[in-house]
Amino acid sequence: VDTALQNKRKRNRSAAFTMSNEATAESIAAAGPDVVVDRIDAFLDDRKLTQEQVADVYNRWSSTYEADLARVPLGYNNPKQLVDAFAKVMPPGQQCRILDVACGTGLVGERLRQLGYQRVDGIDGSEQMLETARRKGIYDGLHCELIGDQPVKCVPPRTYDALLTTGSFCPNHLAPSCLRHLAALVKPGGIVGLAIRKEFLSTDPVLCQLEPEMDKLQAEGVWQPVLREERECYYGDQAGMFYLLRVN
Repeated sequence: VDTALQNKRKRNRSAAFTMSNEATAESIAAAGPDVVVDRIDAFLDDRKLTQEQVADVYNRWSSTYEADLARVPLGYNNPKQLVDAFAKVMPPGQQCRILDVACGTGLVGERLRQLGYQRVDGIDGSEQMLETARRKGIYDGLHCELIGDQPVKCVPPRTYDALLTTGSFCPNHLAPSCLRHLAALVKPGGIVGLAIRKEFLSTDPVLCQLEPEMDKLQAEGVWQPVLREERECYYGDQAGMFYLLRVN
């Protein structure tokens, strides 16, 4: 585990102290470009939050979410980066049906539509984030569900040709234990694409199991890797890891 990164996250935790969900969202919205990353990281690193509390923060944050991310120095680039990597493996002309997991306000969905993908659904745990996405008119269907270590309820197995998720494998968000259930939503031969901030693979005690869980599912014959690569400026100056896996 990277000690320097751990110490940085401890400083972020002290910045978050005991904010209410409403105060957390307001704190992020009020932050200037020089501190907005630290405010967001403080929220991500508050290990006391349950999934339901995280969803409530997003409900309160939804109205300024995209504007706040736009103030991150060097940008919030991972939605475009993931979709562009996916498009090289499954081009838009194939008319595939895609599920955007933890879709939020629709940043991945927007990029998919820009490239010509026509059949996109989304799922997220925050009703207000989904409402923002709904107003954009880019999704065929939207579902509200918190995804955990149980099978997804709102979508039948083997429904989609592809599933994409980014900005979702964070502390108190999606955990490696859900990978099996995400893969179950994709048809044989389909693609699961995901991205994660690289530092979480070494600093978070849960997310450090992401790649081992991927390897376990490969050994079980659930999927085969297509791509694993690091890209710069996933989130601000932070690098990200990008994965594409083909479901068996």
